[in-house]
Amino acid sequence: MKHPRSWNRVMAMSIVFVTSMYIVTGVAGYLCYGENVKSPILDSLPKGIISLAAYILITLHVILAAPIYLCSFAIEQERRLGIDRSHMSTTKEFICRVTFRVCVVVILTLIAMFLPYFSDLMGLFGAVSGALVVFLIPVTCHYKLFGWRHRTLFQHLSAFVIVSVGIAGLILGTSSSVQELMTSIQKGDSATSSISH
Repeated sequence: MKHPRSWNRVMAMSIVFVTSMYIVTGVAGYLCYGENVKSPILDSLPKGIISLAAYILITLHVILAAPIYLCSFAIEQERRLGIDRSHMSTTKEFICRVTFRVCVVVILTLIAMFLPYFSDLMGLFGAVSGALVVFLIPVTCHYKLFGWRHRTLFQHLSAFVIVSVGIAGLILGTSSSVQELMTSIQKGDSATSSISH
């Protein structure tokens, strides 16, 4: 950033903006479809050019965002495996690095294609990791780094509210994801038993 001191303001504005988008989408979905709204909301929308465009944009988002996480993972694992120029020649390092990264992508693709109930499992992992990464871990790390003392009452109350929202989101998101997973498993079992009969 050009002005590092603006970091807190930029983060606050980003969080407010993203949260506002989620709230508008959630409220509109429930007002329009009630209890029958599906997750993701796109599954509730009528098929057409708008929903197709939304699916294309979401797919592009995932494809473009995935390398950020995959590169971080790959770099860490390559360091552990000794895939660098201090342990091997430039050519060998390049070949090992490319081979390792291709293997990671192939394994993840196979998991996504063949793991049963993959979408529901991703919802469960997302519910747990989202609440931890966004709400609980930052507050825990903040107190671990700076301690409990020399904090204003407002800072302690803010931390309490953030942790409370995180715990509520963790409980609600996890229970909802587990219910969806169980429903999918039951549907899968009933479909299997009907086919076998």
